[in-house]
Amino acid sequence: MVEDTNTGVWSVTGDSSLNGGAYYQYQVSVYHPESKKVESLITTDPYSLSMSVNSKYSQVVDLNDSATQPKGWTSHQVPTVKNVEDNIFFMKPIFVTLAQTIAHFLMMRFEENIKLLVNKNPMAYNI
Repeated sequence: MVEDTNTGVWSVTGDSSLNGGAYYQYQVSVYHPESKKVESLITTDPYSLSMSVNSKYSQVVDLNDSATQPKGWTSHQVPTVKNVEDNIFFMKPIFVTLAQTIAHFLMMRFEENIKLLVNKNPMAYNI
């Protein structure tokens, strides 16, 4: 690997065999302030364009290769917006769904626990 001293970015040039989707990780040695020691850690590439299913590995991909492009990629027209502030992506549906799922699970657990308590001593609870 070679470091670009202007940007601090490390890179490697490989042959075309890597374009088949090779997976990789980095092993780095860093000082850890909690242990006050230099520790060896395994991590993914922060500049990854693709990751394994479980995000444990980075993956080599060539975005210019037709094998990595979805159907219609080269003819796709990128939409433009009049005002840059209109270029907003909303993640609300993902978070709302997650929150609803968690709330539903917690409510089910709460109801189960209440039923258990009431069944053990029905006179102690006025529900």
